[in-house]
Amino acid sequence: MPRAQTGITPLPPKNVLILSFGVEDLPLKAMSIGHIAANVPGLVNEIQASASNSDLLYSIGFGSLLWNFIWQGNMPPGFRPLDFDEEDEEIEDDDETEGSDLTFCFFSSDSDLLLHLAEESQTHLKNIARVDSMVLANQVQDPQDPGSVENEKTTASVLVNDKFPEFAQSSFLFTLGLAPDLQTNPERPQTEQENLNPGLEKELFSLAGYEPDLISHLYSYQNEDQHGHYLLALSNRVDPFQKILSSIQSSDSSKTLRDLKIAPTLHFLPSLEILAALRMGTLRMGALSPTAKWK
Repeated sequence: MPRAQTGITPLPPKNVLILSFGVEDLPLKAMSIGHIAANVPGLVNEIQASASNSDLLYSIGFGSLLWNFIWQGNMPPGFRPLDFDEEDEEIEDDDETEGSDLTFCFFSSDSDLLLHLAEESQTHLKNIARVDSMVLANQVQDPQDPGSVENEKTTASVLVNDKFPEFAQSSFLFTLGLAPDLQTNPERPQTEQENLNPGLEKELFSLAGYEPDLISHLYSYQNEDQHGHYLLALSNRVDPFQKILSSIQSSDSSKTLRDLKIAPTLHFLPSLEILAALRMGTLRMGALSPTAKWK
């Protein structure tokens, strides 16, 4: 029976390290990227075994462009296939939530452990992918939520079911980076730039919570440049994330949200069985690859 990645289930308050990669010459490197990413669960297990009482969890997310090149067959439910024009050999993908090609989310109460795991991951990918961003953030606990409790019904609602056997126990990850847009508000006082509206947490939870089958977690981060928030949400469908993004960008949203710089991404979280197939090389390159005719 397929198994889900450990970071898909509801999480207790933890730190998260979000590590995102971009890849040049993606069609030629897709399978190599997939193979390296598929080894991350083993890397996590090794590090976890050496750290006593470790609560390390992980989510390995593939962007739609990367997954189109890796997977030969049907797409995950809701993931749109690419538009490919053989005449000009250009790939068009206007997905509003298109972001990085590959994202690792590592969760733990030990921030040093997360930084070590991020360093190891970058070492494995340093010659094949560039780091687009790395953010270490802390979970913001919803005061209305007594705690994140494991719930079989809730967990099942964010996992692809047996109706799509190829992708059973997989999921979709939506990340929404939110930070003060200093370009549109360059004269705002420094204290106002660094501190987002205290009501933001409630508003974002509200936007994420109107979908009953959605699991969401809000994180806050701070670095030398600015402060900000990350909303991480999970679902077995893509459309709730488009609704959230549309709600935030609509004229009806609050001024606080309209003044934020928004960076959305959508990634597919394959089951551990799919990752194992990638690691063992039993998945063939997708038909859109320029090297597919030699496979």
